[in-house]
Amino acid sequence: MDREQLVLDHLWLPQVVAKTTYPREDFDTKVSDGMYGLVLAARRYQPGAANFATYADHRVRGEVAEGYRRRHGTRRLHWMDTVSLDAPAVVHGSEETEQTYADVLGGTPSFEDDVLDRVEAERVIRKVRPKDREVLSAMADGLGGQAVLARKLGVTESYISLRKQAIVTRLRRITREAC
Repeated sequence: MDREQLVLDHLWLPQVVAKTTYPREDFDTKVSDGMYGLVLAARRYQPGAANFATYADHRVRGEVAEGYRRRHGTRRLHWMDTVSLDAPAVVHGSEETEQTYADVLGGTPSFEDDVLDRVEAERVIRKVRPKDREVLSAMADGLGGQAVLARKLGVTESYISLRKQAIVTRLRRITREAC
């Protein structure tokens, strides 16, 4: 199908998304962000992979959210983002202090605690399926986004997304059982 026709047939989608997200944001701004997402979806869509409306809906919602983050100076946190314990602690609504996160949290862990944490992590990871271990390992290596990871493992991005959700759910269950 022609990419331009895909956009023309789905002009309603950014408006629907704009009505259902971020109620205090300007409607036209959200529609504009959503239109950009719709155009990106039409460019990247591969027929047969999924219904275009479903695929485009995710792209449109993502661009509306990204526009909101850009306008409000917020950023999306990745679940594997880390913060150094030596970084200055910033409490919401206050200025930077001389305290570090380690000070606020009660110091840094000892070597013994670190070893015990690693042993516990290895025990938990052994309970994850081998294919999921491969995904988890690639994520931990910081290879990049889902597209890069999918290409490396020879699977689709949606497969990586589903596996990540399943891995996180399983790890949460395992750690709850251990407590």
